[in-house]
This record gives sequence, C-alpha cells and structure tokens, in this order.
Amino acid sequence: MKFLKTLIVSVLVFLVLYQGATAIDYMISGKQLAIENQIAQVAAKYKFKNVNFLIKLADIESGLDPNIKVLDTNNRYSYGLLNFQMETYTSLCVDRYGIDTDIYSLENQVECYIKIHQDLGENFITGTGGWYNSSIKINRVWGLTP
Repeated sequence: MKFLKTLIVSVLVFLVLYQGATAIDYMISGKQLAIENQIAQVAAKYKFKNVNFLIKLADIESGLDPNIKVLDTNNRYSYGLLNFQMETYTSLCVDRYGIDTDIYSLENQVECYIKIHQDLGENFITGTGGWYNSSIKINRVWGLTP
C-alpha cells in the first residue's frame, strides 16, 4: 500500500514539474470523467445514442457539476447538471414523465432530457426549450446536434 501511495505522488509530481499541469487539474478531470461515465450509463439505459451532445450540454450548462445552483438572467434559479428551472422540472420531468422530484439527481436530469428529446423533439431543445444558446455553441464548436 505504501508503494502505491508513493507511486501516485511521484506521478503527480512528474506531471506538475514536466507537463505544466497541477495535481488539482488531474483530480478535477478525473471527477469530470466519472460524471461523463455516469451520463453515458444513464443514456445507455434509455438507449439514447447522442451521448456526446448530452455530455457537451452538461459541461456547458453546469461544468459537469450535478450539485450546482445558478441564478439565471430571468431571476430564477436553475439546478443540477442540465440546469433545469424548478417550474420546468416539475411540469415536465415530474408531472409529465413521472420522474422523481430530486432535481439534483444526475440520473433524473439525464432521463428527463432524453424523454423531452423523444417526446418534444430536437426543436424544443434547440428552440425555446431552454438550451438554445448551448445547442448553438455545441453545433458551432463541435458540429453536434441534439
């Protein structure tokens, strides 16, 4: 066990000294990778194929932080990985699709996005559905559509 700890510390020191990165950068990217993997697992559960778009959307909306709370320009809070506002989450995710009320749940938010995509279509996501600006950026930078 001591050898493993020494090896990990040595690798991190190497990265800091020779690669210009900090240990924190690598810890953060590891956490982000774990979130991306969770998104992919939920998408696979619902047979949703456009995982890359969904991961980019989550990155833009929340920085891949499922616990985020942000005050939007409309003076309302958005919550979680995909930045749902409470009214939207309640009316669509909970009331329309029967998803659990936990707005911070990564699985709930991804499931709701997938159901919105399947039910209301791409135009809802890229139009007035709340992800308009993010969708434009994802398409412009990475060439991906919902």
